[in-house]
Amino acid sequence: MLKILRGKLGFFISKVTPSSLAWHGAADGILSVGLIGVGLFFYLSNVASFSFQKLPAFFVWVGLPIALGQAFLMVAYVLMSLPKRYRLRLALIAPILTLSVFREGTPLAILPVRQFCWHFH
Repeated sequence: MLKILRGKLGFFISKVTPSSLAWHGAADGILSVGLIGVGLFFYLSNVASFSFQKLPAFFVWVGLPIALGQAFLMVAYVLMSLPKRYRLRLALIAPILTLSVFREGTPLAILPVRQFCWHFH
């Protein structure tokens, strides 16, 4: 009975999983939407009062999130390439490691935010 259910589940998953052509179309759609968003951002922030001094800031505002997203993807790729047992144990021990490294219990403890927050004075 379990073998029959496993076979039916495999058949269902094979029918629901998108083809490689669908994945390519989705990737092209995401790229198109992203480029339209960057174009609109450039138009709304620079075209009305254009100056060449704004161009480096535009590239930073667009490039920084792209670089941050790539860094997150690389970290996720590295974590997902770890063996499942190690990933589970890392997920269980990560909060304890974070609390032991950052004594106040938050990663923001390394930033000088105390001088800017009124409730710390």
